[in-house]
Amino acid sequence: MKKLIIIATVLLTSTAFAKLNKNSSRKQIRRSNSVTVEAPQIAFSGSSTLYMSVLDVCQSAENEFRTARKVNVYKWVGSGDNASPEPVGKAYRYAPRSYSKQYCLKENCMWDDDFETVVTKRSLRYRIEILGEEVGDSGMSEVLFTKSYKIPVCD
Repeated sequence: MKKLIIIATVLLTSTAFAKLNKNSSRKQIRRSNSVTVEAPQIAFSGSSTLYMSVLDVCQSAENEFRTARKVNVYKWVGSGDNASPEPVGKAYRYAPRSYSKQYCLKENCMWDDDFETVVTKRSLRYRIEILGEEVGDSGMSEVLFTKSYKIPVCD
């Protein structure tokens, strides 16, 4: 009986995944309930940091990313333990494509000379993994396929 259930499960899941492949559009993949999309995220700074998948980001200028859609903007109401965010509208969020990061050059960094600043430019191209359902009790998912993705220019 167990073998019959396993065979039926494999057949059902393989037909569900057969519709999606490397040539499937981003829209088709995102609409599917049978897969999980693993994509890098970009941090958008502001009053609070917002992390967005590269699939939800566009390039608004040569060296700037923007959220593809407007996101909620909040203000903090109250103070101390009673402070809470209150939505005040929607707006696009922006992030620079280039950013700098400081690295310590010694074991104990205390002075400015102990650090090196490195400027990094985020890529426009990413490898996205499309994962199937979890396998067994491991919590791990099988990579069905990978897809290259380029962040588009904003409309």
